[in-house]
Amino acid sequence: MCRNAIIYQPGKEDGTKRGYLSKRTAEANRWHEKWFALYQNVLFYFESEQSARPAGIYMLEGCSCERAVVKLWLD
Repeated sequence: MCRNAIIYQPGKEDGTKRGYLSKRTAEANRWHEKWFALYQNVLFYFESEQSARPAGIYMLEGCSCERAVVKLWLD
């Protein structure tokens, strides 16, 4: 029995950011589309938007992010 399990169902109006992202698999080094939900400092991923239980989680404690500037070079 897992005592430290995190169970979370992303709500529609709880401040959670949700959407599809690509996740690289370790064994085949391929990319697969997964449904992600960011809630506070935890990033959950699901097999699909309809999945009830997360397939995995990433704890983001101590992480930071910043907006990337994308420059388009036109010939």
